[in-house]
Amino acid sequence: MRTFLLLLLLAPASWAQAPSPETGLEGTTPLTTDDATLTPPSEPDLTNPAVATPEPVSEAMLSSFVKSLLEIQPLLEEASTALLATESETERQEIEQSFEDQAIAIIDTNAISVADYRRLITLANSDETFTQRVAAEIDRLQALASPAPEASVDAATPSASPTAAPTP
Repeated sequence: MRTFLLLLLLAPASWAQAPSPETGLEGTTPLTTDDATLTPPSEPDLTNPAVATPEPVSEAMLSSFVKSLLEIQPLLEEASTALLATESETERQEIEQSFEDQAIAIIDTNAISVADYRRLITLANSDETFTQRVAAEIDRLQALASPAPEASVDAATPSASPTAAPTP
């Protein structure tokens, strides 16, 4: 699962990607909410030293980002499968819009903005240190979500049996 999520970081959904200098906004679909259109942020000017240093990412923001990523991943799989199975352009657009709406809701629920989510996707694709932080947070959250294995109890020990008599 972690491998897939890291691949998701390396190849995010097109709506979550910032435009490249070669393509600009062509080929990207602006995200819409009830009152606003959300467009991908422009690429930073990496020649400017003030911009070349990424803004630090707090542990709280990292956790919100990874929670969103983990929740969006199954939706992405489902939408990808549905898109491969359809030939109708109208149905394709409905699937994409549904995915975007659900992804935005997840991101909002996890107290992170869509702009920050996109920025962190871009950062994860370009900064190995941040990618390692994301992987560690994925591991941490998955460990918290997994039930702890039951401790094996040796039947020969007196504490394992409530009816065991004390030894003289």
